[in-house]
Amino acid sequence: MKTCGHLVVFQGAPGAGKMALLSHFKEAWHGKLECPLVLQIGLETLEDTSAAAWEIVKKIAPGKEELFRQQLWPTLGFSVLEKLLPPKRWWQPLCILADEIQNVTERHGTSLLTLHLGEHGLPIVTVAAGRLTLPRSCNKLCRRA
Repeated sequence: MKTCGHLVVFQGAPGAGKMALLSHFKEAWHGKLECPLVLQIGLETLEDTSAAAWEIVKKIAPGKEELFRQQLWPTLGFSVLEKLLPPKRWWQPLCILADEIQNVTERHGTSLLTLHLGEHGLPIVTVAAGRLTLPRSCNKLCRRA
């Protein structure tokens, strides 16, 4: 698996069906080996790269979270995640779904930028949805990438 990093943002007016689209991805891909695993997380999780990385561990290696916490690192980041779960051990890529992206702040920037750039080397794509008006921090993310 070579694909890593990318951020796709669906924008639209309230009620335009953005959340329905994310839900469709989640339902359509559930349990299909030819489709990515889906992890739907809230923006509050993306405020902390460690929290986001632990959510990924729970999805990619269910049941191993406690083992990793006890034996390895209490704090986890994307660079450590690559060592714990190298891409060659992933059967499927991961698609992270995040809604209400218009509420993104500078606190979310590190996680979103890391996921977008894919410097961690992990097969993860992030799909986000939000209103038409995105804050300056999202524009900064686009320019920096």
